[in-house]
Amino acid sequence: MKQSLEVKIKAAMSFCLVMVMVSFYVQSPDPVVPDASTVTQGKGQNSISRYEQTEVITDMPTSTLGSSITLNTNGGKEGNTSVALSSQHLEHLEVLPERHIADIETIHKSGLPHMGCWVHIISPDGDILMSERSSQSHICPKTLSSMGEHMKINETADACALRCVREEGGFDSKWLPEDYGLVLESTRSFWFNRTYPADLTKDNIARTDLQYTYEYRLVADKHSDIDESASFFKAKSFTLLEELDSFVFMSPKEIVSTPVDRFCGAKFLDLLKKVLREYNSR
Repeated sequence: MKQSLEVKIKAAMSFCLVMVMVSFYVQSPDPVVPDASTVTQGKGQNSISRYEQTEVITDMPTSTLGSSITLNTNGGKEGNTSVALSSQHLEHLEVLPERHIADIETIHKSGLPHMGCWVHIISPDGDILMSERSSQSHICPKTLSSMGEHMKINETADACALRCVREEGGFDSKWLPEDYGLVLESTRSFWFNRTYPADLTKDNIARTDLQYTYEYRLVADKHSDIDESASFFKAKSFTLLEELDSFVFMSPKEIVSTPVDRFCGAKFLDLLKKVLREYNSR
């Protein structure tokens, strides 16, 4: 009788353990909008999920981060609901945390939280690929920046990063890093929160970028026998798109000596320096 009771107790404990593990792994890793109480002036730590921590990079008043966000969905259903907008030709993204959908102009002009990815392409010598944005870019025209894309509806961060390299580098939809002896590494994720004043935009209308950013770096795979990576790390390997004027690899020394106003903001430049320090200290 005693042995039978012990067996039942062990079975019940095993079942509870399994249920706890299941509930742990099925929770959504979606980022949460940072709360004002968890954000310090300039930088802070805010829990994004039980899997990771996120760095908050912001130059907006912290009170705007904790405020609620309301979208006029015009009677739409809950979930991934399209917002009725006049500019239907614009790119549409998911707005956090409700996962409503809005066009990119509404998101930036209203400072709505969304997701995106940045990819830093770094050569074996430690040089980093910079793209010069054209005068047609809405934000930071004629400045230097890394590759970046907004995350499409239901897109994963890894898929966003791969699409970013394909689209901004001018490669076809079948291009893969491993075919060139490269590896696309996930480095960190953080809230990037910046207001672009009117004089940094093409149409002289201020915009706010409140983006949960997944950061990646594309580097040569140390474990690959493919020599293709050597030819890949040349600016002429990339095809210029309409919104870009040029590609150029810059050394850490060149990054430091270049005036801040040549980059898309001082905070972006600080982040760039951090990326290079981490890569060179591997």
